[in-house]
Formats: sequence, structure tokens, C-alpha cells
Amino acid sequence: MILRNGDIQIFYNVVGKGTPIVFIEGLGYSMWMWKFQKTLSMKYKLIFYDNRGVGKSSKPEEYYTLDDFQSDLFSLVQSLKLEKFFLIGVSMGGMIAEQFALEHQEMIKGLVLSSTNFGIRSKLPSMDVLKILSEPPNGKEMFERMRPAFSEKTVLNNRKLIDLIIEERSLDSPIVKQIQQSMAFIKFDVLDKIQNISCPTLVISGLDDKIVPIENSEIIHEKLPNSKFIKFRDSGHLVNMERHNDYNAEIDKFCTSVMSKSFSKVITPLVI
Repeated sequence: MILRNGDIQIFYNVVGKGTPIVFIEGLGYSMWMWKFQKTLSMKYKLIFYDNRGVGKSSKPEEYYTLDDFQSDLFSLVQSLKLEKFFLIGVSMGGMIAEQFALEHQEMIKGLVLSSTNFGIRSKLPSMDVLKILSEPPNGKEMFERMRPAFSEKTVLNNRKLIDLIIEERSLDSPIVKQIQQSMAFIKFDVLDKIQNISCPTLVISGLDDKIVPIENSEIIHEKLPNSKFIKFRDSGHLVNMERHNDYNAEIDKFCTSVMSKSFSKVITPLVI
């Protein structure tokens, strides 16, 4: 399905019935990133969409802004007449979700911040990882380029998953579009604002995340007044793929607890 936001076309898909959950993918990824979450459609209405610059959405030539991403998301939920919904963002999608929550908190039933940070003051990856990520992509080197996104257990035991993701990534936006997306966040900084997000929030991070170090999620959890933090063993940056069954189970538990009004702040992180 196609939504028009001014001159921009946003491609989206709705699966299932029930309480709505909106998913925002990470830098350079399109909605296929959530393929393992589709089983949640047995209980919830799932809304997936491609950010501008990726997938089947428009890919304008100019650099994108955070306001652009906010406007696309707001247009989507308005067109679907969503008054209250759960919002899940991974990596860059988590930053979009943070800003949206700060501006439209009344619309959010619950927030999930997965493998993300709080902007320019966040802890960066190691220099080795930054070097790998900054190198131009090359087909023969894609495995090594993607390797930092996964735990060593996944690298050693689940090459099939990595090959699947590499294949999907090869169909996603070219590197220039990823640069255009990333430019929207060069001044992003909600470190001193994130405590104003009071809606129930589930913070998720992989213990082996080399792309967005787990320390960032720890700080987010400490600052949020109404959050729970889950650390996933044997998982890197792509928790929703590496541990998708457990990830989905925790999403369901979180949504259920919010809807039953039993959710409350849990200070000590849960490691699973």
C-alpha cells in the first residue's frame, strides 16, 4: 500500500488484527527487517513501512532531516486513524521513535527501543568496527562487513541467517541513500530530554552489540522513569533476528502488561 506525504510516497503494509504496533527499521533497511516479527500478527495489528530512501518508498535526492522521518511516521498513523498504538524502533528507528515519543507521547500506548542510542553523545563502536562500517561495500566482503552486527555464536552457528540478511541487504538502498538517511541524525541529541518520555518503555539490547554498544541502552534505561531493560545473551545488534522467538515473546509480554495496566518500572535489567 502507498501513502502520499506531500511529494513523497511511503510504502507500508498492515498485517493482522488487534491492538496496533508500528515498526520502524534501522539505517538502510527496509521493512523486510521485521520478517521474523510477523508471527505477532496472530494477536496484534502490525504496521510495517519503508522509511524514505529505502525499499519501495520514495528516494529523493536531497539529504533527509529528522523532521522528514517524523512527518512520514505521523502521516502514516494519521492516515490509518491510529489514536493509540505501540511503537517499536530498532537502531536508527529507535532514534526516530524517541523523537516521536517526545513530540506525540499522547499517541503512544507503549514504546520499545531496541539496539539504539540517544544521539551524538552516545558511546561509539570500537575503531575496528568503525573502520569496517566505513569501507565501501563489496560483494565478496559483505560477510565480513556484516559480521560486527552479530554475536560470535551466530557467526559460528547460523551462517544461513547471515547469508539471508546479506541477500536482502543487497536489494536495499544503495550506500548514497544510507548516507542521506544518516545525515538526519548528525545533530540528534535527546540525552537531556529522554527522561520526559513517561510512557511504558521496553529497552532491548544484545550483550554482544558491537554497532551500538549496550552502554547506551543502560543510560537510556537509567534516565527513563517508566522502563524495563532486557539484555539478550548470544545476540549482537540484530536481536530481533538472532533471537526472534524470544524477542517476540518479550514484545508480547510487554504489550500485554501495558494493556492490563500491570507494567511498572523495573530497575534491575533482566538477562535472558
